[in-house]
Amino acid sequence: MDINSILEKHTAWLYGDSEYGERADLTGANLRGANLMGANLIDANLTGANLIDANLMGANLIDANLIDANLRDADLIDANLMGANLIDANLRDANLMGANLIDANLRGANLIDANLRDANLMGANLIDANLTGANLIDANLRDANLRDCNGNLKHIKSVFCGQYPVTYTVDVMQIGCQRHSIAEWWEFDDKRILEMDGKTALKWWRIWKPILKQIIEASPCEPTV
Repeated sequence: MDINSILEKHTAWLYGDSEYGERADLTGANLRGANLMGANLIDANLTGANLIDANLMGANLIDANLIDANLRDADLIDANLMGANLIDANLRDANLMGANLIDANLRGANLIDANLRDANLMGANLIDANLTGANLIDANLRDANLRDCNGNLKHIKSVFCGQYPVTYTVDVMQIGCQRHSIAEWWEFDDKRILEMDGKTALKWWRIWKPILKQIIEASPCEPTV
């Protein structure tokens, strides 16, 4: 599917004047370098699409399916990706400054060196995501799932501690599937830890709690805001 035929068919739909009422199916489309600034791509299927260097500034991608899409170096400034499915998407070096990623699924996404400054990642799924070198200044990480993600070593840091992966920010620590404020973690008693994962968790916590305290005190994260 070449870019000219795609845009000829969907131009009206993309910019909000569609008479079709259907969702754009752009599965595997080659949109490399395409100018889609401000495009209407709500619910669009862009699975496996090639969007390298594409201009998606201000595009509406609410609930769009971007599984395995290649968005390397794409311009997504102020794009609306609320609820978008970006599992295993390649967003390396992408510019997501000010993007809305509320509840977006970024599981396994490649966000190496991505610009996420001012991005809203509230409730986003960042399990297994790679944020090495990502710019998270002023980003909103409230309620984001950070399990097994690779942090940028500044605002998000990861520690491998035996059977439970640990990821922490300036005020939150995620251990396995449990996410609580760092202050809460230090206050949890044995009963609370047992409720999380039984004796295995309690035994692990008794060993690693003092070590984690030392690690976080020695290498705290910087606040995003």
